[in-house]
Amino acid sequence: MAHKRLVKISYLVFFLLLVLPLASVRSAADDVSWNDGSASQSRICFPNCSATGSWMQLAELTDTTQAIGEEVGLSVAISGNTAVVAAPGMAPYGAALVYVKSPNGWGNMTQTATLTPSDGSPNDAFGEAVSIYANTIVVSAQNVSTVYLFVKPKGGWKNMTETAKLTASVGTSRFGLALAVTPNTVVVGAYGTQQEGTAYIYVKPKGGWHDMQQTAEFLANEKGDFG
Repeated sequence: MAHKRLVKISYLVFFLLLVLPLASVRSAADDVSWNDGSASQSRICFPNCSATGSWMQLAELTDTTQAIGEEVGLSVAISGNTAVVAAPGMAPYGAALVYVKSPNGWGNMTQTATLTPSDGSPNDAFGEAVSIYANTIVVSAQNVSTVYLFVKPKGGWKNMTETAKLTASVGTSRFGLALAVTPNTVVVGAYGTQQEGTAYIYVKPKGGWHDMQQTAEFLANEKGDFG
């Protein structure tokens, strides 16, 4: 009973954990529009680019392979000068593509770096959801109930595998369908878990991110799609 009282934390706290990092991302980058992921390219647009204040395309972000079925743009996130774009259909195991704004501003470009799992397999669904805050990117692989966390190297983003893997202590469903990250905290939604749905909280250890299970869980009071 004590455990349940601990984890049934207020919806308000959960809302703040999710919304505050998203608000900071939006303020840093205004607004972004992407394609539907059916082709092998994404487009990034900012409002008020023209004298009339109307929307206009600013750049096209494409991947180096541009193969059919890569689902580039299925999920996207942006923080400051860095965008991360999911490509769950990219061979061999799915990928997350990182784009860094050049000193001259956004322009047509291919990815700066490709993030992949160290233990991937073709059916993992790596890249169905992505999130970024500053130097940290998280990417979900729902079919193996794992979220992969990547920390920007000192020299900048480059092709790499994960810094850490985040998992749950019990079996989950839809783990990683929704993601949010702040400098020291990751929230992972799993709305098909424990009937009510669950949000898993991971707090960065003092020694830095490493493979770990959740620090805490948020549960809903009623059955539904919480998480």
